[in-house]
Amino acid sequence: MSTCKQSWSWSFLLLGGCIAPLLLFSCGPPPNEIIECEIGLWSEDVPHESIASDGSTTAELVFGFQGFLWVDTSLRCLSSEPSSAAVTMRVTIANEAPFGTTLPEVVFTEVSAGVILSEQVQVRLDNSEGPSIFIGELAEIVVRIEGGGYESVFEARVMLADDDPCIDTDEEPICPDDDDSADDDDSADDDDSADDDDSTGDGS
Repeated sequence: MSTCKQSWSWSFLLLGGCIAPLLLFSCGPPPNEIIECEIGLWSEDVPHESIASDGSTTAELVFGFQGFLWVDTSLRCLSSEPSSAAVTMRVTIANEAPFGTTLPEVVFTEVSAGVILSEQVQVRLDNSEGPSIFIGELAEIVVRIEGGGYESVFEARVMLADDDPCIDTDEEPICPDDDDSADDDDSADDDDSADDDDSTGDGS
């Protein structure tokens, strides 16, 4: 009798030891589903332009009026989820230290069956040393998205360029031609004033 009781006791102990870890893991969140994504270039006319894998695609640097510097991109994934996700980006250029940006919530919209596209995503660069160090350089962009039980890590390489002289603002961009026009208007006003003064002098 005592031997049988002891055997049952050990059986319960062993069974409990096996079940407890299973219960522990089953109560935690399930692992994220890995989805396939890519980063592309964004513009008002083309919301997503795929980037060539060999780094030959040129990305335009955008200058903000407060000194910010970035590249406009968008993210495309093969999924119907998530509707929003946290996005972390790391940019490495030549011998410069990597520069990271985290966006806590980027909105995705389904653009076709099983394909979602993000809103405009700004890949920020460290502009503390001026933009000239980036022009003509190859930038490696590593992106991680996570949200709604989904995640993805992917990267792309682009050649940075500055072909657009305008400065981006919240409203209309400021371009050098606009400044020249303003200067011309001021000069014209000055000339008109001078002519008026001359006319007044002749009359007296």
